[in-house]
Formats: sequence, structure tokens, C-alpha cells
Amino acid sequence: MDSYAVKMLKRHLGRQFYSDDRSHRYVAFVRNFQELKRLSGFTGKDRQLDRYLWLAGEFVAWQKGPRARINVELAALFANLPREIAALLSVLSG
Repeated sequence: MDSYAVKMLKRHLGRQFYSDDRSHRYVAFVRNFQELKRLSGFTGKDRQLDRYLWLAGEFVAWQKGPRARINVELAALFANLPREIAALLSVLSG
């Protein structure tokens, strides 16, 4: 659980399905994570979905500006993405 994964859960679930519990943040994360899996029909491993949430969150932050505080290696990767991959990831900016 990190801030980027939490932001992506909020983004994907929206206000209707996201459950916010600031006094039990990890419990809320797991609940929301499971809800995203259920709603999306995701059948892969939890680790795969967690990695997606983290990477997508870092990418969205990077798109907002060059001063984003993200993983340095990911910033370098994002700056040099092949056109086809950049086009696929552009759905995250919408």
C-alpha cells in the first residue's frame, strides 16, 4: 500500500464505490482493493494488481509535471516510452 496505489484505487472505484476510513487506512485499502478486483473481474494475482496500481499512479503523477516526486528509474522510463506504449497509457490521463 502506497500513496500512488491508493490514488489509483480512488480513481478507478470513484466516489460511489470507494470506502474511506482514515482511522483504519490499511483495512480500507484491502477492502477497496478487493472491491476493485470484484468490479473489474480481475482474476490475476493480488501482487499483479498492486503493481499495476503503483505503476499507474506513478505514471499519472509524472504526467502532471516534471517535478513529480516519483521513482527516478520510472521517470527515466516514462520519458523514453515507445510511441505505442505511450498511446496505451494515455487512457490514464483522461
